[in-house]
Amino acid sequence: MRHACTSILYTIVFAGASEAATITVPDDFATIQAAINAADDFDEILVEPGTYSNGDIAIIDPLGKSLAIRSTLGPEVTILDGLNERRGIICYNYDNVTIEGFTIQNCIPVDWPGWDGELGQSDGAGLNSGSASPTIINCTFESDTQHRNGSPVFQNCTWKSVRHESVHNATPSFTNCNFED
Repeated sequence: MRHACTSILYTIVFAGASEAATITVPDDFATIQAAINAADDFDEILVEPGTYSNGDIAIIDPLGKSLAIRSTLGPEVTILDGLNERRGIICYNYDNVTIEGFTIQNCIPVDWPGWDGELGQSDGAGLNSGSASPTIINCTFESDTQHRNGSPVFQNCTWKSVRHESVHNATPSFTNCNFED
């Protein structure tokens, strides 16, 4: 009887538990945002080499999910290109997000609806982290990017040819980062 009760308990406890999934772009989904839309908390999104430019306001918006979004071969060959039309990454109020191994380039701050539905938040071109603390690892920010607000953690990142780098109302943490002309 004791073993039967234990088995029933394990079945009840673990029946609803699921393991984190690994989603691959572009194999499983054509765009990074489509993969994010389909992902559940704690999933990992692996992005194959290529240039990704899709998105209305930003190329990556984790939508409040706890995710790891990583390139498979690093920033030299995996590029988020805003085409001077959109932001690279929005992590507004999302703390449990890791983004690793991308070049984020040609991004501009664009207006997007705030909490009140009014257009605003026109800062943070390469990354707008609001009041969040995402972890950004081994990324290169290039060509007119800026950061505003939040407390992102930057590890092994590089800024190149950035004409307007601003950090307002923010407390970022930098580890092994490079700032180049």
